[in-house]
Amino acid sequence: MRTSLQVALACLMGTIAASTSAQGSPWLPIPKSGTITFIQASQTADHFYRGTANRPLPFGELEQSTSWVAVTYGATDSLALDGRLGRSMVEAGPLGEDKGPTDMTLGLTWRFVDEDINDGVPSIAARIGVVRAGDYDVGMPHAIGDGGDGFEASVLVGKIFADQLAFSGELGLRSLDNDVPRQTIFNAAAHWVTPMPGLAVRAQYHQQRSDGDLDIGGVGFMPPRFPEVTEDIDRFSVGASYRFGPLSIGFDRFNTTGARNTGDFNAWAAAVTYHFDLFKP
Repeated sequence: MRTSLQVALACLMGTIAASTSAQGSPWLPIPKSGTITFIQASQTADHFYRGTANRPLPFGELEQSTSWVAVTYGATDSLALDGRLGRSMVEAGPLGEDKGPTDMTLGLTWRFVDEDINDGVPSIAARIGVVRAGDYDVGMPHAIGDGGDGFEASVLVGKIFADQLAFSGELGLRSLDNDVPRQTIFNAAAHWVTPMPGLAVRAQYHQQRSDGDLDIGGVGFMPPRFPEVTEDIDRFSVGASYRFGPLSIGFDRFNTTGARNTGDFNAWAAAVTYHFDLFKP
């Protein structure tokens, strides 16, 4: 029997999933149910990492605002579908602005170990997704993305304790064309359903490592090669969600703790989720 926390986690992951890369969940929606989540995210930086050295941005400040729509759907008890698309605008002082659709992702998650029917073991799932580059300019420091098509794949593990506390982890790979370095992604999160009905809080660590050896300002670097630079990120976030009826609201605060060849961003994301159920007895 699926626990109430497991159901809650499958829904609450939407806020995080739309705010970070290659983020899935080992807890799937109930079959024929799912979520539609509207997310508004903002990130700002006045410093960046040139290689691994933290420097002031030469053009002052970079501000990015992004709106997403993310959908999840439980096809069966062990199979779920997900999709995400959005639109973003970046302002970078004298460099001007860039705006357009973000990268679109479509994914499929298969859970092959369910803790509900396998006592003492965690839920384990595998996700694979496709990435379609958005319509934006590349080759500039304030580009919305890297402009590459490709795929992402990950293994997800999660365990619930006493129907109140849960831990989850993800190890994934993202591979894009356009000479974008391959990325290895690790996520670890803790979730707590509080005694207050409907309220849950979470904390997450996100790490991204890229292959390649091209640094901003390094040997061979030119602005058109921005998609080819090696981007590493260490980020920590805290958040909370509150559900009332078919709706839930969530908020997450992100802080970059270390990086390579990317902005030293502080960010937040707010989300409203509608939970639907298409099951007909």
